[in-house]
Amino acid sequence: FVGKTITTLRELDAQTACWRTVGGVLAWVRRAAIGIMMLLGPYNYPFNETYAVLIPALLMGNCVVMKLPAIGGLAHILTMETFAKVLPPGVINFLPGRGAQIGDQVLTHRSLAGLHFTGGTTTFQHMWSTIGNNIASYATYPRIVGETGGKDFILAHSSADKQALAVAIARGGFEYQGQKCSAASRIYIPKSLWTDVRDRVVSIIE
Repeated sequence: FVGKTITTLRELDAQTACWRTVGGVLAWVRRAAIGIMMLLGPYNYPFNETYAVLIPALLMGNCVVMKLPAIGGLAHILTMETFAKVLPPGVINFLPGRGAQIGDQVLTHRSLAGLHFTGGTTTFQHMWSTIGNNIASYATYPRIVGETGGKDFILAHSSADKQALAVAIARGGFEYQGQKCSAASRIYIPKSLWTDVRDRVVSIIE
């Protein structure tokens, strides 16, 4: 796929030059593609990765290698088939499989221009280390984005609707069995609301 990607990259580069009016002056504008973007998305939000990460990468003139988990694979495949109908071959490379087999091949390639990762901390640290150790071999400096979860909180005001707050706490903490990066894990509630909200949350969870 690498050879095909580079060829397509050059074709896109040639197509991004055009005449434009810039500040009232007719100018020759060239928006060069910068390289290969590697996207590694989560199993639980397949379409979020597509719209929030894939499309911006394409719009900026990059070719994309998408390595997505086997869980939720059908959603990813259908999405990629849709894009394949409107884009030249090689612009999007959908590679399901084991991360170690795919990741290291892409992360050490000279044309790597960016990495967007959603997943575990240890995996992201390994990828960041791999890029750092190969920094002298890249054509440019790869942009790195890693989202590995966090301690998300709910902050309630004393005027909050108690039932709506209880529902937000239960759903925020336990949707997807809590297996999502945005799962609520801390709650800050005024004492004046706590007892009633606590009882409502317990009832919902039961």
